[in-house]
Amino acid sequence: MNGELKENDNQENTNGVRQNPGQSKIPRLCNKTPRSGVILLIIPIWIGLMAVVLNNSKGPYWLGTNLDPEYVYLLNALNMAEFQQVKHIDHPGTPVQVLGAVTLRIVHGLTPSAGSNLHEDVLKHPEFYLRAIDIVMVFLNMLMSWFLGLVCSRFTRSKWISMWMQITPFLSDIVLINGITRVSPEPLLLFSSMALLALIIIMLNSIDAGNSTVLPVMFAAVTGFGIAVKITFLPMAVIPLVLFPGLRKKINYLIMVAVSFVLFTLPIIGQYGEFFKWIRRLTTHTGRYGTGETGIISLSSYFENMVKLLTGQPLFAGVMVMSLIVLALVFWWSKAREILWKNPHYKFLAAVVLAQAVSLLMVSKHAGSHYLMPALCLNAFAYYCIYELIAELASVIAPKIQYFHFWLFFTFIAVVLIYFNNQPNIREIIKNMEGIKTNTLEWVNKVDREYKNYAKIYWYPSSSPYYALKFGNDLSGNYHAALLSKLYKNVYFYDFTNGNYYGFSYSDRIPLSEIRSRYRGKVIFQGSNAVKIPGVKLKKVSGTDYGESMYVIDPKGRDTVQKAVDWIEGHVKKGTAIIAPAEMAIFISPLQDHYNVLLANYRDPDRNYLLALNSFLHNPYYIVPTVNYLGKGSISPKNLERLSQFRSDIEPEAYFPDETDPDFYIARLKPGVKPGGDFKEIAVWDGKTTNRDLISPALNIQGGKGEFKLDFASDKQMGENVLTVSLEEWEESGEGLCRFGYSAGQNRFNLDIPQTRVVYFKADVCVPGHLANKNNYLFIQDYIDDWQREKVYFTGSGWFTYVVAKEIRPGSQKVFLGVVFTPKSKMDQLKIKNTRVFFTPKDQ
Repeated sequence: MNGELKENDNQENTNGVRQNPGQSKIPRLCNKTPRSGVILLIIPIWIGLMAVVLNNSKGPYWLGTNLDPEYVYLLNALNMAEFQQVKHIDHPGTPVQVLGAVTLRIVHGLTPSAGSNLHEDVLKHPEFYLRAIDIVMVFLNMLMSWFLGLVCSRFTRSKWISMWMQITPFLSDIVLINGITRVSPEPLLLFSSMALLALIIIMLNSIDAGNSTVLPVMFAAVTGFGIAVKITFLPMAVIPLVLFPGLRKKINYLIMVAVSFVLFTLPIIGQYGEFFKWIRRLTTHTGRYGTGETGIISLSSYFENMVKLLTGQPLFAGVMVMSLIVLALVFWWSKAREILWKNPHYKFLAAVVLAQAVSLLMVSKHAGSHYLMPALCLNAFAYYCIYELIAELASVIAPKIQYFHFWLFFTFIAVVLIYFNNQPNIREIIKNMEGIKTNTLEWVNKVDREYKNYAKIYWYPSSSPYYALKFGNDLSGNYHAALLSKLYKNVYFYDFTNGNYYGFSYSDRIPLSEIRSRYRGKVIFQGSNAVKIPGVKLKKVSGTDYGESMYVIDPKGRDTVQKAVDWIEGHVKKGTAIIAPAEMAIFISPLQDHYNVLLANYRDPDRNYLLALNSFLHNPYYIVPTVNYLGKGSISPKNLERLSQFRSDIEPEAYFPDETDPDFYIARLKPGVKPGGDFKEIAVWDGKTTNRDLISPALNIQGGKGEFKLDFASDKQMGENVLTVSLEEWEESGEGLCRFGYSAGQNRFNLDIPQTRVVYFKADVCVPGHLANKNNYLFIQDYIDDWQREKVYFTGSGWFTYVVAKEIRPGSQKVFLGVVFTPKSKMDQLKIKNTRVFFTPKDQ
């Protein structure tokens, strides 16, 4: 050919198919068009069969290895099906949620055994509905694979090239595993990538494709859809940008992509602000999920991540290297430039490699091979272009080998499939998934049998249907919490990010002491071995080979705390204040009847606050934990230093379990150590007064929902007056809220706001265990242009002392001190006594 175009290079053949410019006349893989698309069903059927095998090996979606993000997408799809706002918009994943919502509605309507309530049926049978969504996604990918084959067959007139393009999912274990076994964005990323490949084939083989008005719209629709599925599809937009001629067409294409993205994300259009904040955090922070230091990339890990991605996907790396070599030939070999420059495969290969490179550069910031899925799906097309270019070069440079390139091509395919594309890994992956499924199911069933009547406490990523539903509910706006709490009993969840225990709702915080009390100490913990629960000594009773275990509270840990309780009862005068770690509430509850017990946050210690307590509580005893008790990694170095500074102010009197390596010790303040400044007290009620209207200053209800009653009565057991707050009239919404307390500077509350520096509000409070959560607390708030509030949450059931402190801002006009109480029923009561207020004057 000598690099020259033949007469019919730009002419249409008898079947209306373009002869590519620069296309050689050597024998091609197949010059006969299949008579039907039946042969092109082979690969789609293979995809379906592999989906059956892999899903069977994988096991239920609630396994700890499978639940993230499947249950998040299920419950957000349920939100959408129920016409509620979706809350998970990180990917953004909107098409996945829309597809899920439509599937839920259709499947529920077609299932005779389903009840009339979609919401309840999905929460009762989540695995059934997840499997339905998975089947729909697999079917869509089978259909798109067949369509891709038909498009290739129509425009390349080769069944072998068509089947080669169809084999795209099998050229990477990452694409195969994530593309046909998940209820996540990845299956629709595979769908989008194959649709993009079909358009690329059409453009490559069409007459005057550069002037087409339809192709840019189709490319924009597919690109916008893919980005709406997951932002990792964004680099694929590079391909049409390179291929479309002229700046105007490129700009029009980008505008249409933006329009397409908006259309496919219409259900979350009101949440764009949150979505783009999320993208900004990802972009401007070096850690995963928008965490870490401020910066675009971390050089210390960026290139290491890139190497891991390339070595983990050798075919991807090999195709990129070969592509770059072929593309570079035209720059240093004039003969190659004459032959290849005008071949359209050259430009298409350049566009594809550029998109893969951009994807690699983007993903290397937060390495994860599944983020490369769209780029991995281009491997088959990239190799096809390499083959065409080398064949063109060979037909001119070495005509004698032209008859062998067909067999060389298939030899290469065999080598790729056997050695380089991780197909042996597929068998190993299936084996591993089978092992995880079998081992975990046997283990969970065994534990359920042996601990049938125990309360269960789970944390991420527990292999439990309950935890999977909790995880999905947390990331779907808590919309399903009420119904989940009704459907599933005796299950609780531990959040290792804040050290608290919850029901299905984060507003339903439950102290561990309450859980133990309800189930008479029969509590079992389940979750990852990597999570350590501070303040609770656990004993492992069973575990899997995959990093998940079951625990009970270690009897030795209980014995250590019991020894401390015994020591206090034997050495400390009754009525004395005991300042204990909040984590210890469950163990020291026996002291509540005879001692003034206050729970403090030693993991985030405030030295001034802890020292001030000595003045209010009349030389209390401090139970001070060590790192052994708090748990390594549960306290920051800064807070550890602050705790050490406080330890220098106290004098230990007893160590537990011993002085050599204690978990905690009991101490009092050293003589002469005083908090900064003198404290002055304001009397807030006379213990003899039982009439609220005669209280000085006046105790008032500041706001809330429902009608509440405040009663003072003499408590014979307590030997003092106790205020009982209860709900008289219940709101139809099923919610009660009462905020009551004191207004400083009003009604004889003698607090000179401009002259006050810090206010301390102390009270003994008793609430039911199920109300020991973030909706019930003691507070101080001041007002300048807005309210600023400090609060201390009620953390235990029964009588505990709580103290909240706040530095009053200069210029504050109002100060309120009070209690927030949110009963769940008319039976719930809050009791309060020993209310005291202290302050430090500003000149101190």
